[in-house]
Amino acid sequence: MPRPRFHKLPEHKRLRILEAAAQAFATSGYEGTSLNQILDSAAISKGAAYYYFDDKADLFATVVDHYFREHIDADDALFDSMTADSFWSTLDKWYRKFLELYAEQPWAMGLMRAVWRLPLASREVGALQPLFEMGQRFFRGLVRRGRELGAIRTDLPESLLVAWLTGLDLATDRWMAEHLKALDGQTVEGLIHIGMDLLHRLFDPPGGTGSFSPSGGFS
Repeated sequence: MPRPRFHKLPEHKRLRILEAAAQAFATSGYEGTSLNQILDSAAISKGAAYYYFDDKADLFATVVDHYFREHIDADDALFDSMTADSFWSTLDKWYRKFLELYAEQPWAMGLMRAVWRLPLASREVGALQPLFEMGQRFFRGLVRRGRELGAIRTDLPESLLVAWLTGLDLATDRWMAEHLKALDGQTVEGLIHIGMDLLHRLFDPPGGTGSFSPSGGFS
């Protein structure tokens, strides 16, 4: 993570560095991005960069941490707002906020793609490990809240349900990242609807409706 000096910079300077690095990593990936390329874009010297970060890996982890927490971090208010009737529609709205992000900042998906292309070990240890653990905490919280409300089945281990949720989410996001240029609004909308319907079929308690409607009801 960055040195304390980085956090003392004015906000606009910090964001300029993070945005320049994020767009570079999104375009060329971690291995294909040089530190000099980022420094030129951010208009800072190499000496200044090492004043704020240990190396390129530290800068990459800082960038991912910033955007991961800004756009993906979950607030307890999300779970608290859910009721038995609104659980799935609330989750649907939460996922849809990422469509707005990708529409406004298409490179954000590229940044996530750069993360997924890293060796698996880098997600389990090191600077990025806490970020992936944060995602796991969210999924565990979601499963537990759904069970409390009777919206998610209780006849299977929590760890298995979290693994299913994580796997489906990761596979969908990775596929979208790889095909982003070919996706139009209608296709993405269809993917979201089918994905939510699939989640509901997998997680619905035995005897439930097993089908999700984004209009707010179940059919």
